Amino acid sequence: MQFVKQNYPPDLERIAKRQFDQAAMRRRLLAPRQLEVARLIVLGLKNREIATQLGITVDGVKKHVTAVMNKAKVDRRTKIARWLEGLETYL
Repeated sequence: MQFVKQNYPPDLERIAKRQFDQAAMRRRLLAPRQLEVARLIVLGLKNREIATQLGITVDGVKKHVTAVMNKAKVDRRTKIARWLEGLETYL
């Protein structure tokens, strides 16, 4: 069975590659702990749950969340996932 591109933009592969490259670049902007916190936010965990999972304080989580949001230039935690995946440019 062959995959047929229907109703996709003709430059889909170029868009996907750019999105992948942007996502990789954005992940490198974050420190390892910030990336861990960001991924747990994406999974829907609350600050207290993240703190328990990572063995840090809730205040520590809040500092990491603030740092991630500042680097991502977003005003809500819910936008972190889209920023990490490089999606906000295309949606």
